[in-house]
Amino acid sequence: MSRFTIKLFNATYLKRECVTGLQVGISQILELSITKKDLHTARTLKDRVSELKPLIDFRLFGSRARGDADEYSDMDIFMEFETVDRELKNRVKNAAWELTMETGIVVTTLLFSRYEIEESPLRSSPIIRVIMEEGISI
Repeated sequence: MSRFTIKLFNATYLKRECVTGLQVGISQILELSITKKDLHTARTLKDRVSELKPLIDFRLFGSRARGDADEYSDMDIFMEFETVDRELKNRVKNAAWELTMETGIVVTTLLFSRYEIEESPLRSSPIIRVIMEEGISI
């Protein structure tokens, strides 16, 4: 499995575009090892979902973002949209399933609306905090 290492600046609010095309924050340096296949899979899903509805945020998180995934690990993807409805959830789920069948990587998605992330009590939940701090914006 080919891997490459990316040194990232991690912060929740300050972001800049890196040469690799990943959006990252600007506070502490993390060294993450991500396979090229994982990066390609995440970017492919982002491209497909962007055709359905404009994205506000799209992040890879979990073991594949940390670089400690094994061959059976799923790929965790966080997505933020202006609004989320049942139709969008179903279409994203279908896109993730198709990509799972193409790549052999089980793609798991979490979809949230801007309101949920910025104004609801969910914004202070542990999972959202971890995703914002450790997730890699694709």
